[in-house]
Amino acid sequence: MTTFHGHFNIFGVTQFVDYRVTAGSLDLNSVLRDVKRTGRHRLISHAMAPGGEFCMGCRWEPPPDADMNLFTGRLEVINRRPDHVLQRKVLGCATA
Repeated sequence: MTTFHGHFNIFGVTQFVDYRVTAGSLDLNSVLRDVKRTGRHRLISHAMAPGGEFCMGCRWEPPPDADMNLFTGRLEVINRRPDHVLQRKVLGCATA
């Protein structure tokens, strides 16, 4: 599931999961509770990737109200260390 705050994977689901989080309706915790009821795994992706304005939605940066206990305690641990200079050149940003 890709969000403004990064993304995570859900493994073992064979039916549609309504993931359309919107203000005043479905929220992230509701999606996680729904998947938890099925006994499926929920794992955070790219925990060590760059985030913030540099790569919005890349690194998992949970919203303040996210219930982290709804994840299964699994975390993606393989992250390629980004070449920031190359990324800045590709994105047309000034190098530091």
